[in-house]
Amino acid sequence: MNYYFSGMGLSPVHDIEYCQKLAKKIPFRLLSCYTDYTKFAHFWANLVTEQTESKTFNTLLLDSGAFTAWNKGVEMQLKDLLPTYAEFMNKYHSECKEIFLINLDKIPGSPGLNPTDEEVEECVRISDENYNILVKEFGNRVIPVFHQGEGEQRLQEIVEMAEYICVSPRNDIPEKYRVQWSQEVHSKIPASTKTHGLATTGLKIMKTVPWYSVDSASWMFTASTGSVSVIINGKLVNIGISEKSSNRFQKGTHYDNILTGVQAMIDLRMENNGYTLEELQTNDGARCAFTMEEIQHWVDSFHTSQIAVPQTLFGL
Repeated sequence: MNYYFSGMGLSPVHDIEYCQKLAKKIPFRLLSCYTDYTKFAHFWANLVTEQTESKTFNTLLLDSGAFTAWNKGVEMQLKDLLPTYAEFMNKYHSECKEIFLINLDKIPGSPGLNPTDEEVEECVRISDENYNILVKEFGNRVIPVFHQGEGEQRLQEIVEMAEYICVSPRNDIPEKYRVQWSQEVHSKIPASTKTHGLATTGLKIMKTVPWYSVDSASWMFTASTGSVSVIINGKLVNIGISEKSSNRFQKGTHYDNILTGVQAMIDLRMENNGYTLEELQTNDGARCAFTMEEIQHWVDSFHTSQIAVPQTLFGL
């Protein structure tokens, strides 16, 4: 499974040393092309292409920014996205292992509300128009998106479009239903179809759904709350480590109040990755970088799939 790190939790100004270090260790990165977010996307793309091994190591997945815009109540326009995608391809493609482009899909409905049949139909039409234009310009690296609520017929249409598709469960429903819906989607498509799960990195959804790739910004939120993700006995767990973390008052959830043996395991992980306790206690950028390295190592060394038999709870 390819794990794409999304989000902008590292500052190009304050965390440049961590960014340079990660560019050599993190092979998959999702970068948003939503308005001002492209500045960070260019920063990271420039960084990875400076690495001598980037042509065989780094893969970028460019997100159109459609979901971010949808959450803000605005809409991305293809006329604005086309030159952005073209610039990235012209500047960085020859220096990367691969660059994939997510279609500019029109998302049905509004946050927290179910879309009407008419809204779904209109969004499908516009999404397909955008996809055809992007494919004509950039070829089969463009990835179409199937959204929860669009129906089984639409799923089959998406499968026929490409060998690599995005599957997007709703973010406003409980995780167990996101998991079950994702399992059902995979029961209805050929095993040869590669799927990318958009924001689908809860442990259960990663382990019980046969994704080809996923993306997540969880590393960023973990670090911002004063915690790190760390591998303990092959499991990825979050442990508070900041001197200001509220976890220090909850036994067994902070570095300062866990068992000595567990502390020793974390100390070893810090030493192996080249971080100090003081860094992780006081520096948000260090926590971001350490967490990214631990997640990548867990994916490479410990992630296993236990594909579940889907239970049909509702129509796709």
